[in-house]
Amino acid sequence: REHVVDEVRRATGFEIEVISGMQEAGLLTRAVQQQVDLGRGRSVLIDVGGGSVEVVLVHAGTVEAADSHPIGSVRLLSVLKEAPEGASAVDVLRQSLQAVEPQIRQRLAGRGIDRYIGVGGSIENLADLISGGAAARAGKQSVALDAVRAETDALAALSVAERVAQKGLTHDRADTIVPAGVIYLRIGELAGVDHIYVPRVGIKEGLLAGLLAGPL
Repeated sequence: REHVVDEVRRATGFEIEVISGMQEAGLLTRAVQQQVDLGRGRSVLIDVGGGSVEVVLVHAGTVEAADSHPIGSVRLLSVLKEAPEGASAVDVLRQSLQAVEPQIRQRLAGRGIDRYIGVGGSIENLADLISGGAAARAGKQSVALDAVRAETDALAALSVAERVAQKGLTHDRADTIVPAGVIYLRIGELAGVDHIYVPRVGIKEGLLAGLLAGPL
């Protein structure tokens, strides 16, 4: 991290401010609140990236806890490369999540989760594929986890090239969408929910919302 910040400063003169995990959780929550009412009950926000997954617990609109786990979609691709020939990709991926499941289960246990919210390009693409595209792009959408499971399984049965050709995915999304789908599904199971909200916002929208709310 420090190396990247130093290199950008040297090359451009720009100073990069590195935010904390709680700041990131706050920005994500602010962005999601533009689309989903988080003011009632308890919500779980999941942001699946390439290197990690952020799990944010929000109670009555306030961030209660924020955790980062090293189980991003790109990291999990390396697990598939080492899997035995003929092994089920979904089964291998689910097994690889077992190392972090106790921490996530402990965080969510007994909390009474009212809504489960997925952030990131992979869940947006999955929602598009499930709905046929038009409905999902209209705004926030609630998608059944059973539908996410069926679509993830269908994608896992295709090669990356077939996902691009048949599903219209970009190549960089076609290889990571299955690991990401497995992550969203497993955490949803641990949260005890059957639907996932897809608000189509992220950190960028959280920053913009903060700027608009502040003084001109």
